[in-house]
Amino acid sequence: MPYKGRVAGVVLVIVNGMFLVLASDGLNTVTAAVGSMLLLIVGWFTGRQFDRIIQLNQTLKNTKADVEQKKEEYKKSKEEMQSIFTKNYSLFWRIDLLQEKMGVSKGIEQIFGFAMQEFEENYNLWFERVHPDDQDTVEAHYQRLLAGEESTAEWRFFHKDGKEGWVYVFGDPEKNDKGEVVKLNGVAYDLTERKNLEQAINQAQEDFQQLLDNVNACIYRMDEALNMTYMSRNVTQIYGFSPENDEGFAERWKRAIHPEDFDRLSTHVDRLLDGQYVQMEYRVIQPDGGIRWVEDRCTPIFKDAEPVEFHGVLVDITKRKKAEDQVKHMAYHDVLTGLPNRSMFNDELQKALVRCERKNHSFAVMFIDLDRFKFINDVMGHHLGDELLIQVGERLLRGVRQGDVVARQGGDEFIILLEDSDADEAKAVAERILDEFSIPFTLDGEDTYTSPSIGISLYPRDGQNNDTLIKRADAAMYMAKKYGKNNYHFYIPEEQGVVDRRITLERGLKKALRNQEFELHYQPKVELKTGEIYGVEALLRWQHPELGLVSPVEFIPLAEASGMIVPIGKWVLEQACNQNKEWQKNGYYLKVAVNVSVLQFENNHFVEDVKNVLAEHELAPQYLTLEITESVMQNIDQSKRIIQELGDIGVTFAIDDFGTGYASLSAISKLPVSVLKLDKSFVSEVVHDAKASSLVKTMLDMGGNLDVDLVAEGIETEQQVEFLLHHGGGFGQGYFYSPPVPAAEAEELLKEKLANS
Repeated sequence: MPYKGRVAGVVLVIVNGMFLVLASDGLNTVTAAVGSMLLLIVGWFTGRQFDRIIQLNQTLKNTKADVEQKKEEYKKSKEEMQSIFTKNYSLFWRIDLLQEKMGVSKGIEQIFGFAMQEFEENYNLWFERVHPDDQDTVEAHYQRLLAGEESTAEWRFFHKDGKEGWVYVFGDPEKNDKGEVVKLNGVAYDLTERKNLEQAINQAQEDFQQLLDNVNACIYRMDEALNMTYMSRNVTQIYGFSPENDEGFAERWKRAIHPEDFDRLSTHVDRLLDGQYVQMEYRVIQPDGGIRWVEDRCTPIFKDAEPVEFHGVLVDITKRKKAEDQVKHMAYHDVLTGLPNRSMFNDELQKALVRCERKNHSFAVMFIDLDRFKFINDVMGHHLGDELLIQVGERLLRGVRQGDVVARQGGDEFIILLEDSDADEAKAVAERILDEFSIPFTLDGEDTYTSPSIGISLYPRDGQNNDTLIKRADAAMYMAKKYGKNNYHFYIPEEQGVVDRRITLERGLKKALRNQEFELHYQPKVELKTGEIYGVEALLRWQHPELGLVSPVEFIPLAEASGMIVPIGKWVLEQACNQNKEWQKNGYYLKVAVNVSVLQFENNHFVEDVKNVLAEHELAPQYLTLEITESVMQNIDQSKRIIQELGDIGVTFAIDDFGTGYASLSAISKLPVSVLKLDKSFVSEVVHDAKASSLVKTMLDMGGNLDVDLVAEGIETEQQVEFLLHHGGGFGQGYFYSPPVPAAEAEELLKEKLANS
């Protein structure tokens, strides 16, 4: 666009950078021409300059735009940098030491929770937020900066909300021309999250280590040569020494393995070196000699298909092994005596059979049953019975040879294996055992006697398997009892029938009551002078369905051994009282005597049972006599209490088989008994044996002195009656008068006597 202007009456027109002069006030043409020429020259020069101005102006405009762009980029970069520091909880800081002012970036707000202005206005706020325990750390950091050194440090601080945090600080000192530190510049980074993570990791590691310590487990690592390169601290509990205090531990752990386990362990190690996972158990010997059992589980670590390391876990299983041993011991040993039990004996017997068959050797089996044990157990109490069994086990061990097996078969039965033994050796051992039992046992401070009945079977003569040898030793033991007890007896095949009968009786005895196989027979008791029947004794008989009538001499000991004597005895009492009441209804008033086993007598319900039976059958107590043996003298106080309690209501007591048991005159004098029954073994000899007759005389005199009636048992001849009458005897019973007969026949005898009177 043209530029127009007026200069000193001349109209200047600039067109395209050139000046044109137009006269405007009537000057002459020359003047106008010269002026135009001059103006043309000036205009040309001026136009050139103006172009440069315009060009410079354009350049200026471009530069300004660039500056604005750069400023925008800088601003954006600053904002991005600020964002990075803010988002990453970082900040710049600057401290002017001379003016005591502090400048911080916006990240301070994210880290400390305070606004930037609060730090800029309070120079000491930065230091006030430091944790008291880290003041020394901060002081040392700033001392290094003031000394002109770069410094880094980590410390704890308190956020504005009071929470504790961690910060990492880098500082760089700024010096003046004199080398004096005038400013401190640096950055800070929030470490709280990282520190919390580290703390969580450390806590997890501590928890894991504590877990390992508490479970008696040890983590380990071995190199390819099986040298330990790492073991957790629990190894000390297992090996008794620590790798931290033993430079040679890498090899020493191998020497701690129990020698007996080393060969077996070597097999597992070979598998491990072949790249297989192994699980093994072995023993470790500690420096003090203690032994620990460990379970070792090890896994190979491979590189290029070759095992280069081995990682494993050691677990202390000592307690488990002890528990297993205890369970095993309990499974194969008697809890009371500690001797091998039946199961272990059978195992040992089977092993002996294999060995002796291969070597053509013999051995013996002894079956032992204690005499009078049930009486001791029931009368003195089960706790003393248990103590007796313990002492018996100890004596049996003293009587056998080294290596012989003594086991408890059950109850009061013991069984012994004498390997590499013939009949002579078995006999010698049996005699040593009998000698051991000749010494009294001390129970609760009192001397007590028991004896063994020993049966012996021999391999291979008497059997070639477990069951046969034990069965035949048991049969021989029964024969030892039959022949007097307190002895030994070898198995004799011809006696097997006797044993078979015993087994049949034992099995049938348990069904006899239920099947009503028992019955009572009654033997009259008479006055010797008149022959009058004043009472009867009820005697038990067993009508076996296969064996016929069985003598009480044969089955009563079996009933006592099995405990069946208590319910059988109660049945006898009920039947006898009921029968006596029936006789009274028919006009026959007499006493009925009932035999009472010591087991029944000592039963806690005995007194109550007697009273109930009398009440049930409405029988007056004075018509009942209870016959007990001298065995009750073993517990004199209890016996006295029972006899006194029943005696107070009118029941009379008699000591049966007097002279054959354990009673002393002093003991008898303490018991409120009114009758002593003279055993038939004495009566049968009074006519032909001077000693027997003298003894019976003494007993008759003693009865008179004690103010008790003596009843002679087993009278079979008139001469015996005359002897008894001549020496003061008043009462008796026996086959001379009548054998035991069923109730109906006994009633006929009563009628006959009544008719003749």
